[in-house]
Amino acid sequence: MKPLILTHTGKLGDFVYSWPVAEWVYRQTGRKIHWVLPRCFKPFQQVERLLALQDFTDSLTLVDFPVKGYNCGGQPYRFNPADYGIPGEYYNLGFRWWPTQSKKFVTEFMGEEHGFGWDPNWVLKIGDYSRVETFSRVYTEQFRKECVSEKNERVIDLNRDILDNVQMLAAAKTRHCAFSGMAAILYFARVPFTLYRSTDNPATPLYFPDTSRYELIITRPPYKSIRTKVDLKKDLLKTNWELIKTRMISVFRSRVRTI
Repeated sequence: MKPLILTHTGKLGDFVYSWPVAEWVYRQTGRKIHWVLPRCFKPFQQVERLLALQDFTDSLTLVDFPVKGYNCGGQPYRFNPADYGIPGEYYNLGFRWWPTQSKKFVTEFMGEEHGFGWDPNWVLKIGDYSRVETFSRVYTEQFRKECVSEKNERVIDLNRDILDNVQMLAAAKTRHCAFSGMAAILYFARVPFTLYRSTDNPATPLYFPDTSRYELIITRPPYKSIRTKVDLKKDLLKTNWELIKTRMISVFRSRVRTI
């Protein structure tokens, strides 16, 4: 049976949320997916091995479609693969407006544009990682390097293949993820993790509705200064001490004035 062409323009997490739609299409029609993705988004150059593990995947082709921005997923997201030498029945998966306005799970939001459902029981396959080195903690790239205080902790390397990073996370004793594509992968793979949600991220139920799959920690924006739970406690103690010192100085100065 001839594969069905699906396109997506990113980012990585938004793309991963389209995979349960692809699984639904495959189960309903028996047609595997020929993914057509823009080459300009670097993670799409690193995702082929992970995609190949999924039952719904037939093949992946990267094309030179120009993505102009990522404020609402990759935009524009509608294009004809035939313009890049890939003719056939196709559907563009992406964001026709901000998913937060629909108040729906982002996977459902993408699928409904074309009358597609999604498979809530689908489990993302990440392969055998039994021989991958085990670290005590592995963090996604949004964490500061200073967070890694022990030799047995790591931050993922964006220069590595996505599957390698996913398996390093899965093999770790604990996994610490910002609101990111890696968190989406672990969520669908049913690998427990700690999710750090910044207060400027979308509502958690729109992206991570099953709270049994992760522990949630609310942190401060931006992600480039994201802290672990221990760091946040240290910050709170430091802030309290600064307030105490400021108050002591203020009292001292007021007394000096009255003498």
